[in-house]
Amino acid sequence: MGKWADFCIYAKRMNSKGTHIDSVKAFPDRGDNFGSEVVKSRANVVQDLKIGVTYMTIFKSAENKWQMGQKVVIDRVNGVDYIKTLPDKLEADNLDKLPDF
Repeated sequence: MGKWADFCIYAKRMNSKGTHIDSVKAFPDRGDNFGSEVVKSRANVVQDLKIGVTYMTIFKSAENKWQMGQKVVIDRVNGVDYIKTLPDKLEADNLDKLPDF
């Protein structure tokens, strides 16, 4: 498989208003397999990204195998850090079309 990122995000939870990601479910990427699931707050993901920890989105294929999605980056808009796969300068988080948990 090879290592895709330090953490691979496969699900998200939105805040109560549905406007921003509150937390994500991810697996540590060990290169040849994934470690145990972790839940990380959006703030933790932002902190990690700032110190060089890498994140990637992942999805299940039709064959029920994990597939690589997109690299996760920070997009700073009006002084707020958003986590995104596509920096678009909008005041919203954006991580592909990950399912909610």
